[in-house]
Amino acid sequence: MSETLVIHEFRRVRPDQTQPFRAEIEYYRGAELEEIMATEFKQAYAAVDPSEDNVSDSEDIDFDDSEKDHDEYGHIQAISNLFCNRPECASVEATKEFLRQAHSENDKAAIARMVRWSEEIIRNYTEKSVGSTVVMESATTADLLQDLRGFTHTTVKKGQDYGCERACWPIVKRITFCLDTPFLNDGIVLVDTPGLNDCDPTRAAMVKKEFARSIFVLIIAQISRAINDDTVLRYLRKGYFSHRIGKVIPVLTHTDSLSQFQGWGNANDVQKDRLQEAEDEVDQLEKELEQLRANKRQKIATSEIPYRVQKEQLL
Repeated sequence: MSETLVIHEFRRVRPDQTQPFRAEIEYYRGAELEEIMATEFKQAYAAVDPSEDNVSDSEDIDFDDSEKDHDEYGHIQAISNLFCNRPECASVEATKEFLRQAHSENDKAAIARMVRWSEEIIRNYTEKSVGSTVVMESATTADLLQDLRGFTHTTVKKGQDYGCERACWPIVKRITFCLDTPFLNDGIVLVDTPGLNDCDPTRAAMVKKEFARSIFVLIIAQISRAINDDTVLRYLRKGYFSHRIGKVIPVLTHTDSLSQFQGWGNANDVQKDRLQEAEDEVDQLEKELEQLRANKRQKIATSEIPYRVQKEQLL
């Protein structure tokens, strides 16, 4: 299953756009970049095992799978991919040695080096751009996505036989896609965010901001996990209070796998209980909402009585 590693925003075409498909890449800066690097370093440092030597640098490693993207090895690989032109991170083993030389998971000197390296990468990408945003345009979606792969995915081939293929997604804040479609031309903006449980506090905060400013929210989850996924249930509750009924929409994927279970009828008792609890809670919330609306109507009606009396006296 693929996973969104950076925020993807989809908008109508720009006035100065010359190709049908356009992407605008925005990078982290300043304090946000420092926090991103500190978190990446901390996660990778925690994963270092001096006796670990079970992964070859020449392997074609695919971290598109959501369960692999956030595992311990993934953080080491992400640093190696990002700074692969540096001797300290030229391979996975070199990156591990760089991490082992640190004094702690909060080693300021090591983190500062990673920040400087990141700033240099950003300067190299933006030096020919107007402002701090890198713009790419293409006649086809296939060509555009191929150009963007290093900014959106961790999947690269590493090792002496393959050379350096940088994956910059850890320092990418947002990618805005500008497309000429009737849906987007009506002014609708679609935003695809990383997971709600992103381990990086900066990315997690950005996801929450997008959640708060959106009009409608779609919660995506595999159907086999949704009923036991506390995150899905928690954000459905949160969305109910912040966006109200009909504004938070759960979208369940992999529905074709239901045949493996002969439908929901064979779900275990725990799943059935959880589902019933969720339905009961929704019913209770709807009753509370209706009571609040009734109280509001009563308050408005009561507040209008003195005004009506005064108006009648004046007449």
